Amino acid sequence: MILSGKGIPKRQRSQALCYLRDLCPTILEYADITVPCQVEGRSLLPVIQGKSKEVYSEIYGYFRDKQRMIRNERWKLIHYPHIDRYQLFDLQNDPFEKSDLIAAAQHRKVMLNLKQKMTHKFEEWEATSTQPN
Repeated sequence: MILSGKGIPKRQRSQALCYLRDLCPTILEYADITVPCQVEGRSLLPVIQGKSKEVYSEIYGYFRDKQRMIRNERWKLIHYPHIDRYQLFDLQNDPFEKSDLIAAAQHRKVMLNLKQKMTHKFEEWEATSTQPN
């Protein structure tokens, strides 16, 4: 994502995780407009202004009923529910996701932690009917 405007530092880069839905609250806050309570997402201004390194410690993604994902600064776990297959990537050492570490015993604890978080989040979304199909 590239942002430009008055008060936005030039040539600043960030690895902060974000969602597309964070653009609306970011732009509204930047324009000094109150963000309506029904707007999903979080403003990225704290990161842009250098007041925070992140707005999320992890993010989640999905594609219909075919794919689920959780990622943090270092790790990415993908689940394909229709075939019950998982993939685990170390984004710090493998940013192009070429080496699937799901079977690596030394990463089992990381995988189980991410799997538990992802399962909990998608169950929570399903319970509140906010998870798309």
